[in-house]
Amino acid sequence: MRTIAIAVLALNLVLLLSPPMQLTDLFNYLGYARLGALHHLNPYTHTIRQELFDPVYGFSSWHNLRSPYGPLFTALTYPLAFLPLPVAYWLVKLATVALSLAFSGLIWQCARQLGRDPRFAVAFVSLNPIFLVYAVEGFHNDFFMLVPSMAAIALVLARRDRSAGAFLMVAIAVKFTAVLLLPFLILAVRDRPRQIRLLVGAGLAAIPLAVLIFALFGLSLPNLQQQSALLTDFSIPNVVGLLLHVGGGTPLLLKIFTVAVVVVVGYEFFTRRDWLNGAGWSTLALIASLAWLVPWYVVWLLPLAALGTSVRLRQISAVLTVFLLFAFLPVTTKYMNDHNINPLNTRAGHASQNLQSKLAR
Repeated sequence: MRTIAIAVLALNLVLLLSPPMQLTDLFNYLGYARLGALHHLNPYTHTIRQELFDPVYGFSSWHNLRSPYGPLFTALTYPLAFLPLPVAYWLVKLATVALSLAFSGLIWQCARQLGRDPRFAVAFVSLNPIFLVYAVEGFHNDFFMLVPSMAAIALVLARRDRSAGAFLMVAIAVKFTAVLLLPFLILAVRDRPRQIRLLVGAGLAAIPLAVLIFALFGLSLPNLQQQSALLTDFSIPNVVGLLLHVGGGTPLLLKIFTVAVVVVVGYEFFTRRDWLNGAGWSTLALIASLAWLVPWYVVWLLPLAALGTSVRLRQISAVLTVFLLFAFLPVTTKYMNDHNINPLNTRAGHASQNLQSKLAR
C-alpha cells in the first residue's frame, strides 16, 4: 500500500507541474467566474463572449455557451475572479490535485470499511491512465463532485446517515450527475429510520445551498441542453447509430438511450442486493447514453466498479478505458483524417458540428 500511495502522490505532483494538455476547461471555469463576479453578468444567462476584452477570453473556448457547470462549483470559483489570472490558474490546479488525492484516500477508506483490499481499489482507480492523463492533468471539476460523493458513501458505511445525505447534496449542487447515487444510498441504508435520517440530512443541506444559489443566480439553471445536443465521434449512441445505419446519434436514438438509463436505474434499484453494483451499472448506462462522451467521464464509474463485487463491471470498466483511450488519441484522429473517415459525416453529425462551431465562435 505504501508503494501504491507513493506512486499516486508522485504522479499527481508531476501532473500538477504540467500544462492542462490541449484542453481549455480550466480557463472556461475562470471565464465564467470572472463573468459573474467581476463583470456582474449571470453566467447562466450570459456567455464568455460578453467579456471579450478580459484576459481570460483568449484562453477559453466555449465563447457562446452559457455555463453548463453546477451552481455550487460556479459559486466556489467566484473568489478567483479577483485574483490575477496566473494565480487563479494555479489555485485551480492545486485544488484539483488536492481533491484527486483526497478522492484516492476516500477510496482507500471505503475499501477498508467494506472489507475489500484497498491496494487493488486505489490502484484500479488512481493508476488508471484516463484518471491521470485526462481527469488530473486536464484539471477537470469532476473531482469537486466525486469527493463529496465518495464521502457520502464512506459516511453511509460508517452509519452517519445525516452527514451522508448532506455531502451527497453538496455533490449534486456541484454536478447534477451525482443525483444518480441517491436511490442507491437509500437502498444501502435499508431500514426506514436510517433512510429518513439520510433524506433529512440531504434536505437540511439543500436549504442553505438553495439560498446561496438563488442569491447568486436566481432561477437560472446550468445550460445542459445545448451541450447534450453535441456529438463526439465515438460516443456510444453515435457508434450504435452508425452500425445500425440510422444516421449516427440522431435525436430519436438519444431519447431511446435516455429511456434505457431510466429502465436500468429502475431495474437495479428494485432487483439488486448489492447497492454498489447497482450504482455502478446505472452509472455505466448513463455514460453510454451521453452524446457528448469524453474520456474523463469514466472516472465516475471506476470507484463503484473497484468497490463493488461485480467482476464483469470491472472488466467492462477496463474495456471502456481502453476504448476511450484509443478513440481520443491524436494518432487516431490523424489516421481517420488520412483515410477520410468521419464518424460525424451524417445529418446529426453535421448539425452537431455546426452547433459546436457556433458555441465556440
